[in-house]
Amino acid sequence: MAAHFRVAGVLLRNPAPVHQLIGMRPRYLWPSLGLSKLLAAQIPSYLDAVCNAAQCTSPCWILVSQSDSVVPVSFQQQIINAYGGSIDVFPVPDAGHDSPIPLKLEDAYLRWVESAGEVIAK
Repeated sequence: MAAHFRVAGVLLRNPAPVHQLIGMRPRYLWPSLGLSKLLAAQIPSYLDAVCNAAQCTSPCWILVSQSDSVVPVSFQQQIINAYGGSIDVFPVPDAGHDSPIPLKLEDAYLRWVESAGEVIAK
């Protein structure tokens, strides 16, 4: 949405470049029998997250679960590297795709989210 509409800010968790994730990760959650690239090719180009990230200029905050087995960090990094606006990354070590924020990081996480809210509210 932020690539095509003006938004105050973007908050993402474990962003997935779906084209690349399906097309380049052959063992992605199902036996692909070599069809993963064909499946990735069927996704409309306007949903290419890497291309869309490059077009975004709004500030962005990205939470990265560093032990994510669904969207590995190397794939999340593609979005981070492509993003066209300012970006702030909050890494969560040892966190899986849907892990809660560890208690030891909770205060830092809440400050991070508050800082995003302050920027967006301006």
